[in-house]
This record gives sequence, C-alpha cells and structure tokens, in this order.
Amino acid sequence: MASITYLCWRGARYYYRRRLYRRSVVNHPISISLGTADPVEARRLVPRLSARSEMMAMQMFNRTSRGFLLA
Repeated sequence: MASITYLCWRGARYYYRRRLYRRSVVNHPISISLGTADPVEARRLVPRLSARSEMMAMQMFNRTSRGFLLA
C-alpha cells in the first residue's frame, strides 16, 4: 500500500501540497515551499508539516463546535 506524502517537485525545489476540506471552500489546495532540493530533507520535513496542519485543523474544528461561540 502506498502512502500519501503530499510531496511535490516543481522546478528545482520540493513543495508540500495539500487540499483543505472546509464547509465553505471545498478542495482548496495549498502549496508551501520546503526550501530544499534534497529529496531526503524534503521527506523528513513533510511529516512535520502534515502533523502541524492536522493539529491546526483539529483546533479550528473544536472552536467551531457547538457551545464554543457565545452570543
């Protein structure tokens, strides 16, 4: 089974590319330059960015859940 790496090669640099799934915007892609041309370094950086994006998404979901926003 192949793993999803979110790694993209463009020009001479590697990029982290991922789609955001939100209620208002569906399939909105983001692309962040990893600032490296070394494939080993890029593969080392991608899991960190992936974990951070998942953590931010969970925090945003928790803030929009019922009872968080007060009138």
